[in-house]
Amino acid sequence: MAAALGGINPSAIAVYLAAFDEAVDVFHSAEANPTLANTAWYGSDGVALSAALTSDSSAAGFAASVGYPNRIFGLPDPLRNRWQPIADEIEARTGITPDAFALSAYDALFVVQLALQHPKPLKNFDRFKAAFVDEADHYRAITGSTTLDAAGDRLNGDFDFGAVRLRNGNYTWVRVGTYNNGVLTVFALPETKIINFDAINASTNPVGGTTLRNYLAQFGVTISDVTAGSRVVVDNDRRS
Repeated sequence: MAAALGGINPSAIAVYLAAFDEAVDVFHSAEANPTLANTAWYGSDGVALSAALTSDSSAAGFAASVGYPNRIFGLPDPLRNRWQPIADEIEARTGITPDAFALSAYDALFVVQLALQHPKPLKNFDRFKAAFVDEADHYRAITGSTTLDAAGDRLNGDFDFGAVRLRNGNYTWVRVGTYNNGVLTVFALPETKIINFDAINASTNPVGGTTLRNYLAQFGVTISDVTAGSRVVVDNDRRS
């Protein structure tokens, strides 16, 4: 890998991984590669909120150490007063917390119902399609504007970015950014961090690698730009 990069600093490039639960196996292989372990990673909606990833501590630790934000269709915060009551009602009846895709299907069903109110909608599909587009263009949806573009996709969309972080001893998905109507918002981490390394047992040997990366990940800290041939470790200076 290092030879293929031709001496390029790993921090100057990135890896985009479009995957599903197999991302766990990919991370198991990548964590032993110094180049891949010091490169920023990005993902897609296929892995976003994956329980398979957060339940594997080794793979989750690697994901947290390399950033790995994943974008997924999200719900607009300004419209919470519209979609939250519907989401709560669905969860009360089904026991399942609906995501943005489920609530978009809820909106789509109402647009279909309104389109069916047009004269003889089922007699001519082109007429029904035109009625659907017309209703979508001005429907007051709980998930935001349903206006469609020329390709039939939603003209505007809201997206969340989730990343794996260690919180209270467990790996979990954390919302780290949003994209709303052309505006990208990244939730910045605190610039100053106090880290107590007493929890790491370096009484016998210096501690680095995956153990150190996993420990630092719970503070939102990653190791990067490590000089070739060197290591970052925690050591006990009282060890004889």
